[in-house]
Amino acid sequence: MGLSPTPAKGPESNTLGPESNTLDGENVMNVELIMKKVDWSIKSAQEQLEKFKTSLDKDPMYAFDWSGDAISAAVEFKMLTDIKAAIEKGCTVEKLIEHLTDIALREARYPSRSTSPMSNLIAQEKASFAIKFVDELKYY
Repeated sequence: MGLSPTPAKGPESNTLGPESNTLDGENVMNVELIMKKVDWSIKSAQEQLEKFKTSLDKDPMYAFDWSGDAISAAVEFKMLTDIKAAIEKGCTVEKLIEHLTDIALREARYPSRSTSPMSNLIAQEKASFAIKFVDELKYY
């Protein structure tokens, strides 16, 4: 996902980790709650993907006809596991927000126009997930 840890700058740092849980020294960011949300969301995405696999084994045409949830779940799973790894390596909230916002803005500015409809759907889902996640961070 391209996120790298940023060293802590002191108690007012944006670094997620045991040293600090603040965003710009004002809004308290509960890292444990964010990680619980990420873990819960990863589990939920895995469950959605398992349902799709079961449906695919049963009736492939039906499964692909209704695969929108599976596409969303696949994107969420990938992006959430990347987010989790970045946070565990010390990525700052600021860097995470910046990176996810860039993903959404890039897709808005330059929408995917691949000859692969699935590739276009995945690009749209990435942008949607990125901005939703950034928006949800304000509640932590």
